[in-house]
Amino acid sequence: MTLRPHLSIRSRLILLVVSATLLASAFLVGVTGWRETESYGQSRRDALLNTAHAIAAAAATPVADQDSVSTAQAINAIARLKGIVFAGIETADGRPLAEIGAAEQLAGDLVVEGADTRWPLPAILRSRTMEAAVPVIHGGLPVGSLRIIADT
Repeated sequence: MTLRPHLSIRSRLILLVVSATLLASAFLVGVTGWRETESYGQSRRDALLNTAHAIAAAAATPVADQDSVSTAQAINAIARLKGIVFAGIETADGRPLAEIGAAEQLAGDLVVEGADTRWPLPAILRSRTMEAAVPVIHGGLPVGSLRIIADT
């Protein structure tokens, strides 16, 4: 004869309600965490692109003139921005004109390819940096490119 603990219907219903509530809460926490992480990735992407476009606009004239000293002064503001670890400007022919900071990037780190770039959750969680490159436009023509790398 086996002994089974006898649970009343009331006890079974309480266990059912408590376990259903815990399961639903765990599910909601998971979904909320997923959505917040994706939202964080999108907001970092937008902030990085906006910063890159603003700095590229400020550096457009020195880049067009291929003035490395004035270009370095134009991107110097990036050094004061929290989270930005590297910025570099190249001329249209790919020659480096000015750089500030240093960063190591892994092959799997996030790269912003446009304003609508989205990444899967695991990529956001394991990435250490995020990179964005934007053209430097002067007089309606691309005269170079600005590359920014930021911590995630």
